[in-house]
Amino acid sequence: MSHELRTPITVLRSYLEALLDGAYEEKNLALQFLQVMDRESDRMARLIQDLLQLSRLDSGYEALNKETVTTAELVNRLAERFALLAFHSNTQFLTEVLENSWIEVDKDRFNQVLDNIVSNSLKYTPKHGIIKVSADYDRSKGTAVFVMTDNGSGIPEQDMPHIFDRFYRVDKARSRQLGGTGLGLSIAQEIIRAHGGDIDISSIAGKGTTVRITLPAKVREDQ
Repeated sequence: MSHELRTPITVLRSYLEALLDGAYEEKNLALQFLQVMDRESDRMARLIQDLLQLSRLDSGYEALNKETVTTAELVNRLAERFALLAFHSNTQFLTEVLENSWIEVDKDRFNQVLDNIVSNSLKYTPKHGIIKVSADYDRSKGTAVFVMTDNGSGIPEQDMPHIFDRFYRVDKARSRQLGGTGLGLSIAQEIIRAHGGDIDISSIAGKGTTVRITLPAKVREDQ
C-alpha cells in the first residue's frame, strides 16, 4: 500500500518542484506538467477511496442496503450505462437475459462490480471486439448467473492465480497508464462474497476472458 501511494506522491512532488524552479514560465511546458499532476492526483484519490472501501469490507463496516430487484433490470441498466462508451470504443456490447430471476442485492455495490468488469473488458478489448453480458437462472441450484465474456487480450496463464490479489496488475505499465489501482477485482470479490455469492474468472491469453458471478436467487413468480 505504501509503495502504491508513494508513486503518485513522488510524481506530484517532482513536477511541483520543476514548476517552482521556473518551468511555470514556459506556458506549454507548465500546462503539460499540470496535466500530469491532475492525472496523478485523480489516481491517488481513487486509490485512497478503494483502500477505504476494502478496509470497511474487511472489518464488516460496509453496510449493504439490500433490495429485491430482477436480473433483467440490472442487465438493462448496465446496457444503458455502457452503450455510448462501447460505441465510442468501436466495440459491440451485447446483453441478454435467458431467464429472469429475483435477487436481493445492494444495487450500488453490485452495479460497482458489474461496471468494474465491463470497464476492464473495454480497456483490453480491441476495436471491433465483442463484449457480451448475459443473465440466467440455475434452477438446480437456485442461483442467478451473470456471465460476461469478451474477445480481448486475455490473461496469461501464470497470472491467473493472482488476479484477485490486492494491487496485482497483469499489464502493470498499461494498467497504470489507464489509471488502474490494482484493487478493482479484490473489491469485486469482497462485495460478491458479502452477498453470499461467488465470482470466477477464466481466460486465455490472446483470445479473451469470461467472468461468472453467481448469487442466491428465486425465479420470478410470473414466469
